[in-house]
Amino acid sequence: RETTPSAVLLAALSAALHGYLSRQGERTTGIELRTLMPVNLRSEDTPDLLGNRCGLMPIELPVGIDDPKARLDETHRRVQAFREAYDAQRALGLFSLIGQTPRAVQLQSLKLLATKTSALLCHVPGARQPRYLCGAKIVEEMFWSPPSGDMGLAISVVSYAGHHQVGLLADAAMVPNPTAITGLIEAQLAALDPQAPAPRKATRRTSRKAT
Repeated sequence: RETTPSAVLLAALSAALHGYLSRQGERTTGIELRTLMPVNLRSEDTPDLLGNRCGLMPIELPVGIDDPKARLDETHRRVQAFREAYDAQRALGLFSLIGQTPRAVQLQSLKLLATKTSALLCHVPGARQPRYLCGAKIVEEMFWSPPSGDMGLAISVVSYAGHHQVGLLADAAMVPNPTAITGLIEAQLAALDPQAPAPRKATRRTSRKAT
């Protein structure tokens, strides 16, 4: 079936998390990774070019599905449902409604979302064509998702010039070596399409100490 690059990448990431948990001797059947994804609220024709205008929406990664094709199908379905929900909520102005509440209400809402979530997932689309700085080609771009203190895992994904970079920021008490997860992504991409050429290696990783 036809799908999107986002669904393929998230399916491979889910598979990498599945493999990591399995190697740690953890149960994986039925496991879901609940993430929050920041979404853009700025319309293309807005005259206001400064400041951030974003909301948060939940999306669950099907970590517990073992079969690569079944995992991709389920991820595709969830990505499509996420986009439909985003379009509907944006059209109804629900994000703006929350943004107009008192700050105390906003903070309480964010705290409630964080308690129901295991990770922050930021996916930023970059330039489709390579960019240059003072005549030098920019080979890759990267950023780090800023998780709250109570959230031990942050996933950063950026697309740039036809490839993706994946970064994993983790609490050292939860994941001492994030490369044990990101290092599995390429093999999982290959498992989805064994006939495809090997993808360019494009993963970065780090960890942060527990507080």
